[in-house]
Amino acid sequence: MCVPLDTFENFVHALPESGLLFDPHVIPQTNFLKLPNHYIGDLRHLDFIAKFEQLEKDINYVAQQCSIPDYFEMRHLNKSKLSAAPKHTTETKKIVYNLYKIDFDTFSYKQ
Repeated sequence: MCVPLDTFENFVHALPESGLLFDPHVIPQTNFLKLPNHYIGDLRHLDFIAKFEQLEKDINYVAQQCSIPDYFEMRHLNKSKLSAAPKHTTETKKIVYNLYKIDFDTFSYKQ
């Protein structure tokens, strides 16, 4: 049976069996931190991890650490016309949390 992926809810519900978790667009972000002889989630070899939700602040921090003048300002070139993010069901949130638990733990995100 093929589930339509026309909504975020349908997409999330299809993820566990779809094989898409091997696609670089949806794999846990922690997978990008793998280095030889390191375990996933071992952040000791990293100095800093920037987070998208505070990207401007984090880029300016890195610039400061590299003695680059603090000049970066984020601009919203294609700001959403939606007034708020869509609400997701408890079940969908649980699926996302279980699929990306290592990211929630590694990056200290709240469930």
